[in-house]
Amino acid sequence: MIGAKLPLTASRPCGTCNACCVGFLTANIYGTPMISGRPCKFLDKNCSIYNFRPQLCKDYICEWKSNPAIPDRFKPNNSNVIMHIRVKEGYDYLQVLDRNKELHKELYDWIYRYHLQGIYENVIYNHYSNFPSNYLGNQIVLTKNEKFRIIATEKVN
Repeated sequence: MIGAKLPLTASRPCGTCNACCVGFLTANIYGTPMISGRPCKFLDKNCSIYNFRPQLCKDYICEWKSNPAIPDRFKPNNSNVIMHIRVKEGYDYLQVLDRNKELHKELYDWIYRYHLQGIYENVIYNHYSNFPSNYLGNQIVLTKNEKFRIIATEKVN
């Protein structure tokens, strides 16, 4: 489990980064859907409802903010990649959303090293090769029991 290996706290400020609002995530903000591939309706240059944003926005912490071991060059607005911890069926996993035309090899190699060390035991790395069309180029799954597997290319709705 990831939580047992890393202190997960919001230790770094977002600053000018707003990657969580520019189409990486999906949510429902005051009845308006935030769709993958499209910026949040309330995002102008900054969040127009920041002081009144919903709890889900207040609670969201990307992995770059919570893990000081992740290099600054992988900050979402610098790398076009956002990472966060998810739980599915009782298992923690690192979800990586890569919106670069080519797989962000340097970041993938860094995550893979962490995986081999047992820090991120479970990783789902989604590479969207043609953002914002929602075309998933590859999905790479790293688990404790398997080195890696690449899941077939598919269209994501």
